[in-house]
Amino acid sequence: MTPDKGARLLNALLFRNWTVEDAFETTASSYVFTASYDLSPEHCPKCGSLRKPYKHKPQVFEYRDAPMHGKRVIVRTTIVRYRCQDCGKTFNQQPPELDPDRAMTRRLVEYVQDRGLRRPYAEVAREVGFASDKTVREICKPYLDELITGHTVYAPVAMGLDETKLDGKKRTVISDIALGKVIDVLEDDSEATIRAWLKNLPMNNRIIVVTMDMSGSFRKVVREVLPWAQIIADRWHIQKKSNEALDRLRNERRHVNNAERREAKSARRKMPPKVINTWGDRRTLHMGRKKLAKYAIKFPMGHALFLARLANDPLVGSAWRTKEAFYSIWDATSRKEAECLFDYWKTNIPKNVSHVFKPIAETIDRWREEVFAFFDHPYTNAYAESNNNLIKTINRAGRGYRFEGIRARAISMTKLKPHTHVVCEDCLAPVPVKEAVTKTFISDILPPIQTCPKCVRPLGMSLYRALAFGRIPHSNP
Repeated sequence: MTPDKGARLLNALLFRNWTVEDAFETTASSYVFTASYDLSPEHCPKCGSLRKPYKHKPQVFEYRDAPMHGKRVIVRTTIVRYRCQDCGKTFNQQPPELDPDRAMTRRLVEYVQDRGLRRPYAEVAREVGFASDKTVREICKPYLDELITGHTVYAPVAMGLDETKLDGKKRTVISDIALGKVIDVLEDDSEATIRAWLKNLPMNNRIIVVTMDMSGSFRKVVREVLPWAQIIADRWHIQKKSNEALDRLRNERRHVNNAERREAKSARRKMPPKVINTWGDRRTLHMGRKKLAKYAIKFPMGHALFLARLANDPLVGSAWRTKEAFYSIWDATSRKEAECLFDYWKTNIPKNVSHVFKPIAETIDRWREEVFAFFDHPYTNAYAESNNNLIKTINRAGRGYRFEGIRARAISMTKLKPHTHVVCEDCLAPVPVKEAVTKTFISDILPPIQTCPKCVRPLGMSLYRALAFGRIPHSNP
C-alpha cells in the first residue's frame, strides 16, 4: 500500500527539514518510510573550518522509529559522508532527530524510556521490534539512574509508613497521604535505615501526622525522631484482625467437626452433620451490616441460608456478632464515644469466643493512643497501601527488576486524577481543594489568603504553593 506522493508525505514523520519520499507497508505490523535530511553541514565538526565540505560517500541506513497506528516504523534514509577541505577528515551527516549511539530515532528512545517505566521490558521490545529486551534495559538504565539522582524528597504534613516485600527483601514505602504519592522507597525496613532517613529529611518538623500499621519498629522510630508527630494506627489493619479471628475460630470448628466425624465413623456411630466451610461462606461471614443488607436484596435466598447458618451454629453466630460489634466502634462520632464502645465490647466478649477475640483487645490496649487518634484526625494508610499494590504490580510484571529500577518507577508514578484534598497545617483537617482555593494563580501573584472551613484560620502559604505546583515545597509554612 503506497500513499500518494505530495503534501501528506512531507510531514508523515513530523520531522523538521526532512522530506519523506516514499512509504509502504511491508507486513501487517510495520511501516517503512524512505526519507532524506534536507540540510547540509556548514562547517567541519573536526577542525571547525567554515569552508563548505564536499560530499564523500553516501550510504543507506535503516533507523527504527516510535510505533505509528500500533505498528512498528522503520525509517530508511541516506546518510551522506563529507570530507573537510582543510583538515581532510571525513564525518557523517548527523540529523538531530537520529540518536548518535543507536540505529533509532531520539523519539523512539524517549518512547522506550517512557514505556519502560510502566511496562515489562520484553513487552516493550516486542512492540517496537527489538530482538530482545536487553536493548530496552540498556536504554532505560541511565534514564532510571537519572530519575533517582534527580529525585528530591520532602517532608509532608501527613506521612504514611508501610512495608512491602520486593526482590526477596522487605522494603519501607514512604508516602504523602495528602497527595497520595510515593516519596521514597527504602532499601529495607530496619530501624536504623528509617531513623537515618527521617533525621536527614529536610524540614522534618513539618510532619505532624504519621499513619502506619501496628508495627512496633515504626512506632519506636517515629517517637524517637518525631516526638511531636501524632501517630495514627491504620483502621483497616485493626478491623482486619477481627475477620482473622473469625476465620481462626471457623477453622477450629471445622477441624473439631472432622475429628468427631472420624471418631464416629471408626466407632460405627451416627456421624454428626458436616460443617460447611466453603470460600463463599467465608466471604459472607466477612460482610458488614451494610454490605449484608445489599446482599439480602440481590440474593435473598443466599441471605436466608446465611441467617440459618448463624442460627444453627451458635459458635460461629456468636463470633460473627462479636465481630460486628467490634466494627460498630468505628461508627462513633467522637473519640470519647469510641473508647467507651471499645471498653464495653472488651468486657462483654462471649466466653466461647474469648480465646480468639481477647488478643485483639489486648493489642488495642497496647496501641490505645494511636488507635483512637483516628477519631481526632481521620487519616488512614489507604494511600500507602494503594501505592504498595501498584509497586507490587510493577514488580510482578517485570519479573526480575532490580530494586533501583523498582524504586525509580515508584517515585515517578503519577496519579491519573488530581488530588482533591490538602491538609490544613493548623487543625490537620483535610480541606477540599475547591474550598481551599477559589481563584486561579496569575503569574507569580498568589491569591488572597483563604481560611480553613474547620478551624477558620488562614491556610499556610506553603499549602498554596503545594496547590500551585502539585507538591509540598521545601520551605517553612
